[in-house]
Formats: sequence, structure tokens, C-alpha cells
Amino acid sequence: MTAENYPTLGVRFEVPNKHLAPLKAKGNNPKIKKFHADGEYVKTHCFCYAGEVMAYICGPYFLIGGRADASRPTPFTNVNLLYKSNTVETTQMMMETLRNTANRFPNNVLGQDIKSFLGLSKDANTVAPYCRGEISANLAEFYPAKILEALRDFADHLISCGYIDITGGLAHEPSAEWINSNIKVTPSGESSLNNLYFVGDASGKTQGIVAAAVMGVRAANEIALRERL
Repeated sequence: MTAENYPTLGVRFEVPNKHLAPLKAKGNNPKIKKFHADGEYVKTHCFCYAGEVMAYICGPYFLIGGRADASRPTPFTNVNLLYKSNTVETTQMMMETLRNTANRFPNNVLGQDIKSFLGLSKDANTVAPYCRGEISANLAEFYPAKILEALRDFADHLISCGYIDITGGLAHEPSAEWINSNIKVTPSGESSLNNLYFVGDASGKTQGIVAAAVMGVRAANEIALRERL
């Protein structure tokens, strides 16, 4: 059995490595959040130092992500700015945004210089894409006003705190997470079908290598215990 997730929706920023050095100083994958009065928030996620922006397919959607390879560093660092909702109404708004974007651009992701995305430049400048499958566009027009305002406010927070210098930076969209349904599992990863386990990110319950590994260990321990009984 499955259950719906509350997704995240946002944008991915890409800037020269030195322009995100203060954020890198907080760790390999720093987490910064800014909460709103309704309990929703915007966060940084999937920090890829000296990495590259990549496009990938998730169901019917063509999304933006990031990756880093220490053996092949790049001059640029990228990170997600993601809006998180815990309401059905905002979830529906997010999914409708993804559907509309996919219908208009089924084979592309979109890019724009950060300053014009944030409304800091009157000229809606577009830039040559850095990501395969990307085309230039005015990203602001694709986000609902509520989410766009929150993303811009969070970006301003990062800038004012000195975490990021957006000079020469690019914004990429759409970036999203948890848009697929969760698989209902026990704390050890067992599904509604006896002896069928889903662990790691595939279960929809974890994010990242540490949490995924812990879930795998839990499942292995339970299976081993059952075999001994």
C-alpha cells in the first residue's frame, strides 16, 4: 500500500565555488531553513560543491538535480532551494505547477541568471545554458506567487547572511522532491506483504546515504532474527 507525500518544489542555484564558500564551511551538505508562520519553510538541500547541474527524468517530469565527483571537480557549486508544504492545498498547487511546466516543456529544463530571477535586474536576462537539455526562460512565471515570494525571500536571507554571492550565478528549474507516493512500511522496512521489504530512498521514508543505510541494517537485523526463530 502507498500514501501520498508532501512534496517540495523550488529552484537550483549554481555559482562559482568561492561564492558559496561560507556555506561550504558549515559542512559537506549544510541545511539551512527559514520557517513561515503557517509552519511551511524553505530549505537548502543537496549541496554539490565543485559539482555539476544535471537533468533527470522522474515519472512524467524532467527535473533538475546536482552531483559532485571529487575526482572531476568543476569551478561551480550548486544547491537546491526548496519550498516545503504540509497542506493538501499547497501540495496540489505544486503538482499543478510541475504538470504545467512538463506540458509546455516536456523535453527541457529551464535556466536563467539569478539576479533576474530574483527581480534584482529590470532586464530579464537569460544566459547560455550550462545543463544538457536546458533552455533559457523567465523562471518566475512558472511558480505560483506564494512559492515564488518564499523562494526569493529565502535567497535574500542567504545573501544577507553572507552565505552566497549570486554574481555570475544561474538559476535552474524545476527542482522537486517527494513527488512520488510513499510505500507504507514498518520501522524495519517491511511492506504490507509479509517478508517484502523496501529500504533506503526507495521506501519514500529516507533521504541520504546515512538514513538509507540505517534502514537497510534494520531490515537485515529483522530478517536475521526471524530466520533464527
